[in-house]
Amino acid sequence: MRQDTTDPSPRDEPHPGRAACEPAPAPEPAPSPTPEPAPASAPGTTPARPARSGRPRSGRPRSVRPRAGGPPLTYVRLGEPPLRRLPQLFVGLALYGFSLAVMVRAALGVNPWSVLYEGLARHTSLSFGAISGLVGALVLLLWIPLRQRPTFGTVANIVVLAFSADLGLWLLPAHSTCPAGLSSSWAASC
Repeated sequence: MRQDTTDPSPRDEPHPGRAACEPAPAPEPAPSPTPEPAPASAPGTTPARPARSGRPRSGRPRSVRPRAGGPPLTYVRLGEPPLRRLPQLFVGLALYGFSLAVMVRAALGVNPWSVLYEGLARHTSLSFGAISGLVGALVLLLWIPLRQRPTFGTVANIVVLAFSADLGLWLLPAHSTCPAGLSSSWAASC
């Protein structure tokens, strides 16, 4: 007896629960509209460029919004009059250099770069600030293979920190006794 090939056998029928597990067929993409030709520009002028996506030409992200009380907190170009920002930069760097001197004089621990400066200052005749400036200049030399140019703020950081740290160490007396309240294990090391 011959079987009819048009009748599906029970093996060819899909499982009733399988239809829910199979992914739906992908919808066909909508046909793309043909681009309209750009309007002709007047003679002697350049045609308008289409809008770009991503970052604007200035390199700043588009989402930078001005603060409620002033201009946006972004990079200030050198051509803009920095009447407010320069004093803030120099006062902030001077206070940071003075705070380095306070931490060194407190003898309770400093950051890793200051440990390097303090160690080199003890083994050479140079001051803490001079070594800070020299190490900063050496680090800037390492920027050359990276093709990075230091900005004004970077150079100001090195110079102002070096001078203000030395000024702070000159103004603050070196304490010779342990402060009261330290544990006996610390007092033994003083």
